[in-house]
Amino acid sequence: MRSSFGSARGALLVPFLFLAACSARRVPPAPATDPAVVLEGVIAIAGLGTFDRDVVLYDEGGPICRLTGGSAELELRNLAGLGVRVTGRLAGRTNDIPEFLIDRWELLPVDGREPVVGVIESRNGVPYLVVERNAFEYRLGGPLAGALEPLSGFKVWVAGEERPAGEEGARERTLAVASYGVLLPPRSLNRAP
Repeated sequence: MRSSFGSARGALLVPFLFLAACSARRVPPAPATDPAVVLEGVIAIAGLGTFDRDVVLYDEGGPICRLTGGSAELELRNLAGLGVRVTGRLAGRTNDIPEFLIDRWELLPVDGREPVVGVIESRNGVPYLVVERNAFEYRLGGPLAGALEPLSGFKVWVAGEERPAGEEGARERTLAVASYGVLLPPRSLNRAP
């Protein structure tokens, strides 16, 4: 035979535990203990299979780390052979190489020129590079500019000779394209802030 006293005691205990949990002092989460790390090197793609290829950061001494991190990893796949500066955190090891979780990346000079990263827009047959970071627009010129016009909507990097266009403080500049590369196709762009 069951006692109704046991179930009554349980019924009283549940609201008490609920009240105790709700009145507990909330403690904010501890800040991340791992400080941001900045690394520089050259991007390489490593791996034998079609689907298990890794983005690896190298320097003169060999591999530094495997790079991971969403859309940044996708963009870095398209920078093989180029120098980058990555900021992020160490995130363990895979196959005896440290893993590095990327927060942001920056392309280092290409052939001595500072590259600009942005999205191509075509306006009346003229390619423009729209850069969200510094709010500039670059009218692209030079012999390679025509190759960028059909890439409207693509995220790219462009290196070349930069010239102010028009008046001082204008948002538009001119960039004579010396080299470029595609980072992401239009449908994969993450435009979240």
